[in-house]
Amino acid sequence: MYRHLSNKGHTCLIIAPSLIPTKPGDKVKTDKRDAIQLARLFRAGELTPIYVSEREDEAIRDLSRAREDAMLIQRLARQRLKSFLLCHNIHYAGKANWTEKHLRHLADEVRLLNAAQQVVFQEYVNTVTEAALRMERILKEIHFYVKQWRMYPVVDALSQCAVRKWLLP
Repeated sequence: MYRHLSNKGHTCLIIAPSLIPTKPGDKVKTDKRDAIQLARLFRAGELTPIYVSEREDEAIRDLSRAREDAMLIQRLARQRLKSFLLCHNIHYAGKANWTEKHLRHLADEVRLLNAAQQVVFQEYVNTVTEAALRMERILKEIHFYVKQWRMYPVVDALSQCAVRKWLLP
């Protein structure tokens, strides 16, 4: 709505509901009363507009949300596989899970006695693999588009700061 009105040449301000002052105990809510109250507050300069992100900002945010979703899917896929293996008393003797060595162990050494269970196991492994590939694809896209984004200098500075903090004791 904001972009539509702005493109038509109208001034449009967005006010967050949490930033609208209210009187304590004023529980009566009608559209007419709210409109009058908003007009009074706006005329008095008591409403603070919020920043409306640009389309490019929203696109980067969408990529970030897709990464978050992919992380959740990957974590759940790993949990399901680990639970399945624990139910069948299959344990990995290595130190770290989800490394190349661990994935090789799953592919080469894990065999179940029942063919149907082997199918289930392989489906879980495929889901974990697909989730990892999805994460890689999304991260690759994020790196590509963030470098073209107007906020890249800020992202780069924050990344450098985080790396330094992580490297230094």
